[in-house]
Amino acid sequence: YPFAYLNLPGLADKVEYAQFLHDGSELRIREVEIGHFSEGLTKREKKLVIPLPLAKPDMIVQFAKMGRAYARVVLGVENPRVGLLNNGSEDTKGTPLQKEAYALLKDAGDRGIINFVGNVEARAVPLGEVDVVVCNGFNGNVLIKTIEGTAMFFGSMMKHKIFKRSFLSKIGYLFCKKGVDEVMKMMDYREIGGTQFLGIKKPVIKAHGNSDRLAFRNAVNQALTAANSNFTEQLEQDLAVLKERAAE
Repeated sequence: YPFAYLNLPGLADKVEYAQFLHDGSELRIREVEIGHFSEGLTKREKKLVIPLPLAKPDMIVQFAKMGRAYARVVLGVENPRVGLLNNGSEDTKGTPLQKEAYALLKDAGDRGIINFVGNVEARAVPLGEVDVVVCNGFNGNVLIKTIEGTAMFFGSMMKHKIFKRSFLSKIGYLFCKKGVDEVMKMMDYREIGGTQFLGIKKPVIKAHGNSDRLAFRNAVNQALTAANSNFTEQLEQDLAVLKERAAE
């Protein structure tokens, strides 16, 4: 959103089929011939073009519903607070996508479909002001990696600027080592391993691109837990209830 086409130079004649992972829907593909003017000559080549459905603001509402269902079923939060990631708490903030999504989320909140609490700034996310944060994929990726980097920076500062500063600070670390280790473990993305894709029938865990042995082990444990449980079916049931409410 708002791009309508995905242009893939060099992939003409190499792709026969494309589909979305989240719902299995097929994407139409076509090849077009394009010309380049170089050194007085016009060179022509083919590129692959995939027309994309516009990621309309109502998709943000779908994300909110899935996030709410996940928080209820997996995290055990009875009535999850849902917030829209934005650059301010006022309802006039953001790009057209955020403004339109806000109106749709507020309507869903007024109808009792979700517990929408409004816009949330990025700084409010780690503080737990909401249980579910919704946004487009790009903004979400930036948010997660910013939090990850902040945690790594904080851990490094604690290690080098506090506990390794002097002999006495090293002695002090021994007295609070257990608590410090627990905090560091809580901030370590490797302890999570990955996150589950929502909206598909079978559990798929997406691991971090920088995953090491510990991260992969925890990602595999997540996959095992998901495969041995029925929470995918529970998510489906929860979403079906929301669909009935929305139709009323």
